[in-house]
Amino acid sequence: MGPHTFNFSEASQLALEAGAARRVATMEEGVKAAVELARDAAARKATAEAGERFAAAHRGAAKRTADAVLALLAR
Repeated sequence: MGPHTFNFSEASQLALEAGAARRVATMEEGVKAAVELARDAAARKATAEAGERFAAAHRGAAKRTADAVLALLAR
């Protein structure tokens, strides 16, 4: 991901910490990182597994948010 993640700063930071994402400063760095990942099967596998764990850990977030909103509206 690029340097500007202010709309989803918490999620992007959590993804970085989980190893499910990488941050680059420029498009050139992004292309280099993508090519490196494409060439490195072990890194690609580790990143994919981290992404799957990250997604699983946050699965259902939209439903939990909707349930919380509905509970507030019901008051």
